[in-house]
Amino acid sequence: RSTLFPYTTLFRSPDAARGDGGVRAYLAGTERGVIFHVELSQGQGRAAPMLESHFEPVSCVAYAPDDSACFATCSLDGSVRVWDVTNYTVTARGVCQTSLTGPPLSLGFTGEVLLSGWRDGQMRAHDAEDGKLLWCIDNCHRGGVTALTVSHNRKFVVSGGEEGEVRVWEIRTREMILHLKQHTMAITSLCVFEDDSQVISASRDRSILRWDLRLGQRNASLTQRMGGINSIVLMPDGLQVLSVGQEKRVSFWELREPSPLQWIDVGSEQMCVCRSSDGALFATAGQDHKVRVWHFESAKMVCEGIGHSRAVSAMQFSPDDKQLVSVGVDGSVLLWNVYV
Repeated sequence: RSTLFPYTTLFRSPDAARGDGGVRAYLAGTERGVIFHVELSQGQGRAAPMLESHFEPVSCVAYAPDDSACFATCSLDGSVRVWDVTNYTVTARGVCQTSLTGPPLSLGFTGEVLLSGWRDGQMRAHDAEDGKLLWCIDNCHRGGVTALTVSHNRKFVVSGGEEGEVRVWEIRTREMILHLKQHTMAITSLCVFEDDSQVISASRDRSILRWDLRLGQRNASLTQRMGGINSIVLMPDGLQVLSVGQEKRVSFWELREPSPLQWIDVGSEQMCVCRSSDGALFATAGQDHKVRVWHFESAKMVCEGIGHSRAVSAMQFSPDDKQLVSVGVDGSVLLWNVYV
């Protein structure tokens, strides 16, 4: 029994117990989400970690642009991790003491750096190779950094806060270059246009706003009839937006129209929405524990995945659209193969 990783499960292979020299092999699982391969021989033991996982709710997931070989997650256990999809191992792990920082609320991934927003109002950057903390932005947002998204040119990051503010930061200098404030409640989701000229923000205040980053002005405003918005995704044409939230439906918006063009009643609050790179498919998930994939043009469900035992917090398609990763309050990270 280890002080740091107490063993909670021990499994011995019958075949391994009859190994040469009296070596006995075991698999030991711990309450900290690590599985060890343990060998015991002549009163001596050796343990090597095989797999690890989060051991608290997982709040966010992010892929780096144009790289489907790995993705990143963050969890209420205070860790940000990079996962290799070929063998499901963790290649980098950064840890913060949540008693001081609070839980992580948002995540962005450039491929080289993991950018995360925390309840203590700081944005932190960890090295994607070894998990080392590189830098912090103090007082990024008072009350917590609730949303993050990285520009396509990877030169700046857009953040949203608990008090409804949207801010733009240059990654190299960590200086704030733009401060936008019209939302009255927490920012829940951000999307940057392909040319990095505009950003869309969604909030608990029921509104979706489009901002011109060159002029620093709002140029479009949409308002949901009832309930806060949990997540949005911008379609490839730069005109259409999908949103999910407390209305328990998927809403289809056109940025030049004040009301949704159509909607799909799902029957439960959806926490996240994402799309494939070409926009042909989108996926939703939320409080009913189910992951659903839809055709965008027909607005019909293609398939439904059941695997989570509690609410799904976030999802992301891989850049090559071959996989969908979902994370949830149950502490699990699920990879779904997409055959459509």
